[in-house]
Amino acid sequence: MELDTRSLIIASLMDSALLGGISLMFAGTQRGARAIGGWGAAMLVLAAGQLGIALRGVIPDLFSIAIANTTIMCALALALR
Repeated sequence: MELDTRSLIIASLMDSALLGGISLMFAGTQRGARAIGGWGAAMLVLAAGQLGIALRGVIPDLFSIAIANTTIMCALALALR
């Protein structure tokens, strides 16, 4: 059985978006959860970058390669902050 790369990227995108949204909602209800809010924001930025990669071949290469990869690196830096 072969797995389609685009399907795996989309599954990872949905996972990142869901975890990011839940983390931001949790951070909004808890006063001492600023770190969880920052991690949730990083996950949403990661999901945006993964969306750009999932759309490779559909949108121009500038957006799907350069900007998507830069967005993912910014998400990683934001998560480590």
